[in-house]
Amino acid sequence: MSGVVLLGAGVVLVAFLPLWSYILTIALVTLADFVMSFGGSVYFIHQVTVRQSATEDSMLGRVNATARFISRGAMRIGALIGAALAKSLGDHTVLLWAGIGIILSCVWVAFSPVMQLRDSEYHLPQAPSTN
Repeated sequence: MSGVVLLGAGVVLVAFLPLWSYILTIALVTLADFVMSFGGSVYFIHQVTVRQSATEDSMLGRVNATARFISRGAMRIGALIGAALAKSLGDHTVLLWAGIGIILSCVWVAFSPVMQLRDSEYHLPQAPSTN
């Protein structure tokens, strides 16, 4: 969850870029890139760990491929929607709301059973055999 908050904070920082001087803008871009990269790394490590520990070994490839297909497809759709919104509402407004949305997206995780996970050997209950 902390990774998502850092990722969103980096996007919010980018929203304020043109409001300051050239030197400050370079420093802010560097800071935003670091925060987003670090937050994204933390998020993806945890996401893959939870997904793989909750999946049967025989299904790992299928589950990971499906998750990547869905997430990468959603990125492209989101990019098109974001570009259309940026054209109509302005770049800064869209980036600010995108960052806030990313930060708020982790609220549902805070109230889910995922926050109770402490053991990396967590597995979902197996369905009864139909043999």
